[in-house]
Amino acid sequence: MGNDKIDPCQSVSRVQLPRAETEERLAQRRGARLASYQAYVNFGNVYIHTSRSQFIIFRNEGNRPLTLRNFQSSHPVFQLSENFMVIQPGETRMLRITFLPHFGQIYSASISFSSNDPRFSFGNIFLTGQAISD
Repeated sequence: MGNDKIDPCQSVSRVQLPRAETEERLAQRRGARLASYQAYVNFGNVYIHTSRSQFIIFRNEGNRPLTLRNFQSSHPVFQLSENFMVIQPGETRMLRITFLPHFGQIYSASISFSSNDPRFSFGNIFLTGQAISD
C-alpha cells in the first residue's frame, strides 16, 4: 500500500478528512452560522413602573437561513419583542428586550433560545437591572 502510485487520470470519488475538520468545513460551507452576540445585558437603574429597552444583534454568517426560536425570558419584568426570527445569509436582526420593573429591587434573569446552527443549537443571554423609586 505504501508503494501504490496514484494515476492522475483516475477519478477520486471521496477524500476522507479528519472528522472534526469535516464537520467544521460542512458547517462553514452549507448551513446557518450564528455569529457572536452579546451574552450579558445590564439595564442599570430604572425607575419603578417605567421601562428601558436594549437590543441584541444576531448575524447569520452562513449560506442558509438561520432560524432562532423559542425565545423565553425567565422573569416577566424582561419582555421580548419576538419569539421567533429567520435571518437570511449575511443579514442581521435585532431582538428588543424591555425591562419593566414593578418593585424596588435588583432583578436577574436569562433568555434562552434555540437555533438551527449545527455548532450552536441553544443559547442564553443573561440579564440584570435594578429598579429604583423616585
